[in-house]
Amino acid sequence: MKRHFVKIKRHFVFVLALILALGLVLIPVGNLAAVGHAAAQQKDTDIAQTHSAKTGLVAPPTVVFDVLDEHDGDVLPEDSAGNRPSNAILHLDAEGNIVSESGTVLGSLSELYLQIKGKVIPVISVSDEGGADKLIDFLTNRIAITDLAVHSEDASLVKKVRTAVTSVRGIVEYRELPEDRYTMVKESTEAGASVVILPQKEASSEMVTYLQARFKTVWVRAESDNPEDIADSIYGGGYGIVTLNYTAVYDEMKEMSGYTRNIFNVAHRGEQNHNHENSLSAVEAAMRAGVTHLELDGHLTKDKHIIIMHDDGIGTTSNGKGDIKNMTLEEIREYQLVDRPALNPTAEPEKIPTLEEVIDLIRALNEELGTDVVLVFEIKDDQRDFVENMKKVLDEKEFYENLVIITFNKDENQLQSLRDTTPWIPTANLDASNTGNFKDRLVSSYVGLFAVYDVNSANQNETFDRLLIDRGIMPWYWTYGFSKDVYTAAKAGVLGVTNNACEVYGDETYYVYHDTVTNATADTVPAVGGKIPLKAVNYRLEETDVEGDVIDVVTTAKGWKVFSTYTYEDGAGESRTVYVRGVEYLKGEPAPEGLSAGAIAGIAVGSAAVVGAAVVLTVLLLRKKHSASAK
Repeated sequence: MKRHFVKIKRHFVFVLALILALGLVLIPVGNLAAVGHAAAQQKDTDIAQTHSAKTGLVAPPTVVFDVLDEHDGDVLPEDSAGNRPSNAILHLDAEGNIVSESGTVLGSLSELYLQIKGKVIPVISVSDEGGADKLIDFLTNRIAITDLAVHSEDASLVKKVRTAVTSVRGIVEYRELPEDRYTMVKESTEAGASVVILPQKEASSEMVTYLQARFKTVWVRAESDNPEDIADSIYGGGYGIVTLNYTAVYDEMKEMSGYTRNIFNVAHRGEQNHNHENSLSAVEAAMRAGVTHLELDGHLTKDKHIIIMHDDGIGTTSNGKGDIKNMTLEEIREYQLVDRPALNPTAEPEKIPTLEEVIDLIRALNEELGTDVVLVFEIKDDQRDFVENMKKVLDEKEFYENLVIITFNKDENQLQSLRDTTPWIPTANLDASNTGNFKDRLVSSYVGLFAVYDVNSANQNETFDRLLIDRGIMPWYWTYGFSKDVYTAAKAGVLGVTNNACEVYGDETYYVYHDTVTNATADTVPAVGGKIPLKAVNYRLEETDVEGDVIDVVTTAKGWKVFSTYTYEDGAGESRTVYVRGVEYLKGEPAPEGLSAGAIAGIAVGSAAVVGAAVVLTVLLLRKKHSASAK
């Protein structure tokens, strides 16, 4: 009896030990799988090792898989070629479940997150307050996930989640575009979203460029997985393709070699080689040279005016001395800019400009030249009331649409001040980030401050660009010093190129187009392998007649669409191939009324920066028709 009791006791101890051991192993999983509310919140600070497309396309878009159904029992189907999406949209309902389009429960957020953890970036989509509340609860009480984004068609829901959990990124989708396109910039920025998703039909190159010029990364939702729609979505110049069939996207991209966008030509302190830096003459010269952005610096005077100057004192670039914050505007106006531009040492002295004067000049020249130049305004001042006084100027001038703001955040925390005072203005942090510290700084220096990246060009490389692009962040860098550096950045696929040689890019091809052709017949439509007449437009908006190479012809209900490439040699002697969106050849039908030539043109995706109403860059349809569907 005693021996039997000892035996039972030993079995009990063994089972108890086994249970405890299993418990230690399963607690973390249990916590992720919605079991451990009583346990302390976990943190997952790892970032996903995303998949890279095998393509000759430079800086290809990220591939975003919208999970609307199960596939053979797996939320992320296997791809026979070894491909996987970089992002996966998971739809969260008010009960805390991930659901399909029909409402079928695919699993809990914990379960599906564990399926894709470390391989694919989760994008959690919420459509109502209940779903938003469940996501907030999960991220604040269960597990804090660093590499994650919240998505919604309701900007207020993204704002709610981002306000409660500032470590997650934000994405706002627009199925229908508002009448005023600036609404998307303002609304998404206030929501803390750096990404906007557009439907394919609305993602013209002009619209994509307009948004991306204002720090809003564009993802495009493809209408179908047909090669035509996938290619049309890719070549608009956006940085992400949202699809129900990620295999089809990879099938299209593997055929490509070339560019879908060109640089934003950002004039650092204006055109400073022939003019005084941060001067009105430098602003005008840069805009006439063909820039897309002006990067200028601001300081606050003693009597609360904002002047345009780089340093804290006026001694570096003027004939006066003194700290700006200790001088009134009247005192500063006693002196003039007299620094010697590198290529024009006899430049005449001129006044130190105010922010108001710069705004007036930009607005006047944009109207005269038909351009859409954006002011990249850098806050160089550490005074706490800088943003408040800046807002007074911006309100008076009604100058928000063509403005983004950058700053070295440092101790003064101007980014937080901007968030509190002008939350609709897109911002970027200039603080250092690179491949080595990306994971540590992603939230603390950027996402948590509702800012995007504008990084030292010394840190630019393909790996770092991929880290950014897959997380809905465009590659912007400063400051490229010489013309050769500008061309190097363009070759690498950098988008925002802040540089000291803005004038050299004026002759480069900005976009390529062809007006819609009417009264077309089968005999007049260019054939695959043949040539098509196009117009190449440079950064100064000067047109040249050129020829493109026809790569595909698609029959449509109204006639045909002809897709082509245009290859040219840039100023650095490099061959550059850009893709031309489909040119309409209509069977005897007139062009749609009320549309400009640019709006109905096939645009070469030789540029991501459109000036004014010009439509930029875009789409190539592939030669092969794939029947690609995710397995």
